[in-house]
Amino acid sequence: MKIMHIVTSIEDEFAGPSYSVPSLCNALQSNGCDITLYVLNNVPNNKKYNFKIQSFERNSFPSKKISNLLGLSRKMYKSIEKDIENYDIIHSHMLWKAPNYYPGILSKKYQKPFLIAPRGTLSEWALNYSSWKKKLILKLGQKKALDAVTCFHATALEEKEDISKFGYKDIPCAILPNGIDIPELKNKTKDKKFKRLTFLSRIHEKKGIDFLIKSWSKIQNQFPDWELFIVGPTENNPYADNMEKLSKELKCDRIIFTGQIYGDEKISFLQNSDLFVLPTHSENFGMVVAEALVNGVPVICSKGAPWEKLEEKNSGWWIDIGEEDLTKHLKIAMSLNEATLTEMGKNGREWMIKDYSWDSIAKQTIEVYKWLLNQADKPNTVI
Repeated sequence: MKIMHIVTSIEDEFAGPSYSVPSLCNALQSNGCDITLYVLNNVPNNKKYNFKIQSFERNSFPSKKISNLLGLSRKMYKSIEKDIENYDIIHSHMLWKAPNYYPGILSKKYQKPFLIAPRGTLSEWALNYSSWKKKLILKLGQKKALDAVTCFHATALEEKEDISKFGYKDIPCAILPNGIDIPELKNKTKDKKFKRLTFLSRIHEKKGIDFLIKSWSKIQNQFPDWELFIVGPTENNPYADNMEKLSKELKCDRIIFTGQIYGDEKISFLQNSDLFVLPTHSENFGMVVAEALVNGVPVICSKGAPWEKLEEKNSGWWIDIGEEDLTKHLKIAMSLNEATLTEMGKNGREWMIKDYSWDSIAKQTIEVYKWLLNQADKPNTVI
């Protein structure tokens, strides 16, 4: 089975698709598929992939600024058009840039089964963010691509509901969550001066970091044995600058903005955390929640991400979006003793190992592909 995957970029490790899309491709390749991933440059040179990658430059016309904003690449379009007849299925990820509608237009022209994984881009919050740009992209080709979809790929039931609200409730949708790598657990650093509350993600206004800083300012004196780490890209990031300014204005103590951390350092940092927090406005999955859980850290996550099972699995809290509920649950979690938090972290890790291995997700995805090619009955992942 030859599958073409397309995503705009895999460059930014703090963007979920930069991890989840190549990981899915790796797992599919390992399970017998012939995978090629089409992306715009740049491809990280510190990662190993077992599948083929084709990368393309953005246009220089009408300007580099516009081409970067819209993801315009005539070279990518022409290459997909030249290659598409050699593939059985086209699987595209994300919306609202040119590489997200090129494959849809061409899959319809060449009558190829076509999947789109919106990956959070159809949530209410995402649609309201830079809405003018989305209206433009719809007219340029995104609407045609969406109309060509054979089957949507949602990473959670909530995302299926977003797809339906956008007008595609009658199109089949496969619910296929992201998977997670399973790292080895190592011993925590001994004799830490403070317990560690960690936020790790993009430093972006949709992540609710302002809620977190305001909540911390109210409870920091109540928990002098805790410190808060905000981990994510800060360089050339005006929003990060604003959050550091807010922290100073509110006279926050023990908040550390670390900048980006990667690879083994990130795993070690998570494993030495006592509690993880994601107060986000909107996520299709929330990859960082899975990363925290698999590293044995209990999680406080807002209802902007589909992690309602945190409480069922006794591995964290699923809370209302906003400062009030965040403050309440930070107090609850940070009041627990170390043994209780450790046990919750253990529960989360066992949950991730059981339900979210990449091998399992790849096998489920292949069943959807077989169904689209009339080689198997409709799997139960398809609604």
